[in-house]
Amino acid sequence: MDRIRHILLRCEAATASKHILADFCIQDRYQINMMAEAGLVDLDNPSSGPYQFRPEAIDHLAIPRRLATFEITWEGHDYLEAVRDGLAWEKTQKAVVASGGGATLGIVKSLALGFLKERLKGQTGISV
Repeated sequence: MDRIRHILLRCEAATASKHILADFCIQDRYQINMMAEAGLVDLDNPSSGPYQFRPEAIDHLAIPRRLATFEITWEGHDYLEAVRDGLAWEKTQKAVVASGGGATLGIVKSLALGFLKERLKGQTGISV
């Protein structure tokens, strides 16, 4: 959960909209590949040809810099907005841990949105 949020926040803070996969550590590259499968990022040529993510390719030079890029999708930005707030994120993490420690991306997003809605209702009196 933290890794996805961290990657999205890092990418959003960057000046470029496209990000070079090789600029990320091996664990992040694996996560970015998974994020592409979930629709959070658009990864150039993620599953075919010589630029496919390979866990055994630990050396960052194994992924050509000129083609292996990605960018955040609409869904990725939507997810980031749900988990951006630090207080809502902290509550979301605690809720997941209290429930046994496992949750899908959709559940995490729903929990974070629930905490944000709760706070908005407390501030405005309006249920959203």
